Amino acid sequence: MYRYVIKIFTRETIYFSERINGNVRRIILSNVFKTISGPLVTTFLNAFIWRISNSVTSVAIYNIGLFLSLPIAFYLNGLLLKYIHIRKLIAWGAMFSGIASTLFIFFGNSNTIAIFFYGCLWGLGNGFYWGNRNYLELKETYNEIRLYFYSFLSSISLIANILVPLLAGWFIVFGNFSHLYSQKHAYWILFILSFIFMFLCGRVILNGTFESPIPDKIILKNNSLNKRRLLNIAGGFVDGTPFIATLLILLVLGNEGILGTITATMSLITAFFIYWYGKKAKQTSEIRTIFASSTLFFISGFFLLFPFKIGIIFFILLYGVASSFFNMLIGPILLSLSEEEMSKNINSRYSFIFDNEVFLNFGRILSLFIVISFSFLISGATALIYSQFFIGTIQIFLLLIFFVLVRKEKGDII
Repeated sequence: MYRYVIKIFTRETIYFSERINGNVRRIILSNVFKTISGPLVTTFLNAFIWRISNSVTSVAIYNIGLFLSLPIAFYLNGLLLKYIHIRKLIAWGAMFSGIASTLFIFFGNSNTIAIFFYGCLWGLGNGFYWGNRNYLELKETYNEIRLYFYSFLSSISLIANILVPLLAGWFIVFGNFSHLYSQKHAYWILFILSFIFMFLCGRVILNGTFESPIPDKIILKNNSLNKRRLLNIAGGFVDGTPFIATLLILLVLGNEGILGTITATMSLITAFFIYWYGKKAKQTSEIRTIFASSTLFFISGFFLLFPFKIGIIFFILLYGVASSFFNMLIGPILLSLSEEEMSKNINSRYSFIFDNEVFLNFGRILSLFIVISFSFLISGATALIYSQFFIGTIQIFLLLIFFVLVRKEKGDII
């Protein structure tokens, strides 16, 4: 068994080293630190807001602040790239997002305006990080390695989602059980660790040798709703409300310990399949697989209509697989579509990064308004259940339109 594990590890190391160059490795290392910090914020910050406010609307408003400020930060970042090197901007963005989430844990309260404000702060920091990170991914990767690159990143993220939520969730619960520290103090410790990892995330890029762009423009003149923008909106519907799973676990199934355990189990199941797919799948299969993952996303919401806890468990497991595959596949497809549109004008790279972000967040915000609307009409877990089903229905409709547009073109670009 030991020799078999060593053999697999050696084979995968060679496979990795033959395909991934130095700059891309640095992006991956930065992503390792980001993905350790990420589950603490995406999973437990939403849980923290729920704990202090007991309101689905408050959680949604925090995320609206985040998704509204992300494209604003992308735009400001494009302006600053003319004067400040990309390495510094990405490092500052990473550290600022870590500071913003930590400040909320220490000083945040249930006031709606304060929750929205902290969401905006975290979105600004993330916008500066992701605006530059997305640009570096577009510049440093090429079509032949992108599927493997994104599957590798997704596998790392899922491994982090196995360990971090499991340990963090039971760390919070252990404090209440042992009386050694309070739930509030547990959140403080976790988010200080989150800031440290975001600092390391930015430092890795800061010490790199990346070439800094000087965007000639930020906003694209094309105003039509083409297939690239449509795919971004659909992606926003898939990516906009991960807190629904978090809140359903807390409302129906238990505490942060169970939340962490279920999240870890979901990630463990998904991690193997994503890495295997990234190695074995052909590039031309991406569109079919993303449509299959979109269908699975819809089916996961359908399970919520079942009246038993088993329906919620099936939703959480299927939702994790579907959203992980979707988010892994949408990256290389969007980069390919962007390169097709920009043609040989490489100076417009950042314009497409910004444009993708605008339409992605448009879809995210629409999904959040659906959650808020249902929370006013129906309260508690029922609002989450019906809003998730409605969101799943809209996203698969958008993907159907995208699929038809691609099929109509002679010769797939992907």
